[in-house]
Amino acid sequence: MIIIAFRGTEPTTLQGWMTDVKICRKSYHYAKVHRGFIQGVQTVWPEISAVITNWQIKAQSLWLTGHSLEAALATLGMASLGEEVKSVNGLY
Repeated sequence: MIIIAFRGTEPTTLQGWMTDVKICRKSYHYAKVHRGFIQGVQTVWPEISAVITNWQIKAQSLWLTGHSLEAALATLGMASLGEEVKSVNGLY
């Protein structure tokens, strides 16, 4: 199985705080989403998508999880995988 885990925000970093305060909503896949969440997932998504493509073998399950702000990123990542037509077994 492949588990993609997004860790919680480090509020002591300027980047963590800036991501949290970007509250304007923007269209992303099928919904209006917090702009900071979109920027956060778009920053890491190309690398994550490449890792999934390179590591996933036939019938290997794929799971996403996250804590705090990163739970939102895991959810957006699942939406991105749907757009890429990749099957996800679960989101926690």
